Amino acid sequence: MSPLTFLARPAVWLTAASRYRISGLACPNFGLEYVLRKVSDAELAAARVDLSTIRSIKCGGEPCLITTFERFVERLAPYGLRADVLENQWGCAESVAMGLTTVQPRHRIFTFDKDRLEIGKVAVEVEESTLRSGLAEATGNPQPLPKSSNSHSKNSSDNKTNNNNSS
Repeated sequence: MSPLTFLARPAVWLTAASRYRISGLACPNFGLEYVLRKVSDAELAAARVDLSTIRSIKCGGEPCLITTFERFVERLAPYGLRADVLENQWGCAESVAMGLTTVQPRHRIFTFDKDRLEIGKVAVEVEESTLRSGLAEATGNPQPLPKSSNSHSKNSSDNKTNNNNSS
């Protein structure tokens, strides 16, 4: 589909996916936001849109926002869109690697301590969202983050990444 067609009539993207029973789509974050702003429920209902065949929507080319993913899925769930279809996609090399891998379980969203993301520190998962925490999405087969212990440890092994480059 031409980008100009998408910008002029974004509902065509979803109606084409429904009509041709598409299983995979790609779209940058702004495109998902654009669909949320410009496509009406009346348009989708009139076209009898069925998005149940979609297995993957790769989102990349710019930062992908978890809140956009959540709103997109919530808005299109009545038309059959599953909650686990949206995935972050990165650059060209990563796109090829992702295309060659098997389908992984749904991405996992972590809440982490922003102060611990400085160079040389380990990301630590926290239980609740605060002004000093942030969200991150892990796709594929993420490894668990260490849990926060309510205080920032001064232990150097806790605060530094493991570099196995011994000279």
